[in-house]
Amino acid sequence: MQEGNATMKIAENSAFLVVSVPASALTEVDDDGDGAISPLELEKHKDAVEQQFRDGFSISDGANSQTRSLIWISAPHTDHQSSNPKGMDYLVVMNRVDFAIPPKKPKVTFRLFGEGPQHDHLTLKASHGELTETAVLTSSLLDHTFFTAE
Repeated sequence: MQEGNATMKIAENSAFLVVSVPASALTEVDDDGDGAISPLELEKHKDAVEQQFRDGFSISDGANSQTRSLIWISAPHTDHQSSNPKGMDYLVVMNRVDFAIPPKKPKVTFRLFGEGPQHDHLTLKASHGELTETAVLTSSLLDHTFFTAE
């Protein structure tokens, strides 16, 4: 998963998401103040990262009830090194949301923007069967409802 990107796949009653979250968007996680998250800091603050993700990222589908489960928080797997050699500039969060019925028009809200131009937006590509749609979220445009065109 590249920095500033996310994917969402709707399959049956579930939405599967992979989201990059800037380290600078997270509070009280960077213990040494170096602007990055080390593996030790991630391990120590995994619960705080999970809570901040739950508070800063949501998906809904009208009155369709849902259950969220955080699956995994990880370091990004890239071919290039982080711009900060002391740690990670961003984390990758994999999340699953189960709905009571298949979601038709999922609305995603994202509030985890960090510092700097590489962390001021999130490009989210969504797919649902044959449908695909891409949205760019920013601090001025926090949410997007997918698959509204019929």
